[in-house]
Amino acid sequence: LRGATLMRADLRHADLRGADLSGAILDGADLRTALLQGTRLSGARLRGANLEFARANGADLRQADLTAANLEALRADKADLTGANLEGANLQEAKLSLTNLSHANLEGAKIRFAIFQDALMTDCRSCPTDW
Repeated sequence: LRGATLMRADLRHADLRGADLSGAILDGADLRTALLQGTRLSGARLRGANLEFARANGADLRQADLTAANLEALRADKADLTGANLEGANLQEAKLSLTNLSHANLEGAKIRFAIFQDALMTDCRSCPTDW
């Protein structure tokens, strides 16, 4: 599914573990409770997508565009979000332990009760300095 156009697709509860969605366009897609462990989403566009309660441990989201995406209660431990755009995203109650957020953009993101334990945040824009 590399480079596929899946705008506004209903992928609720989908099992996409290990799938290659690199460069895919998933704007407005509904990925609530989807299984995305080890999924390759590098360079994917997920603007306004809903990933509420999705499981994305170990997922590759390098350079992904998650502008205004709903990532509430997302579980993405050990994921790679290097250079990802999370501007205006909802990360409330998300768990991103041991996740790489280097060079990511979190401007205007909602991060209330999010867990970033041992996350790497080198040159991360708008990341709180006390993490």
